[in-house]
Amino acid sequence: GHRPVPTRIGQDKPVFVYKLIVSGSIEERMQALKEKKSALAAGILNAEGMDRAVFAESDLAVLLAPLPPVSDHANGKL
Repeated sequence: GHRPVPTRIGQDKPVFVYKLIVSGSIEERMQALKEKKSALAAGILNAEGMDRAVFAESDLAVLLAPLPPVSDHANGKL
């Protein structure tokens, strides 16, 4: 499906939305999980047409697991 484009009342110029996600962050994990759940939900809908995607305990464990050590290169130190 097509997602609606964010707009302001009276806005007649194109609107661009950028989502910045830091590598190795919980946001990156959440984005990957969201994409996985979206693909799953696309095929599984209940009678009203609403998806029932929820976080499973295993999903939360993955999101809240300790992050790997950040290398000096990733921190911008050479």
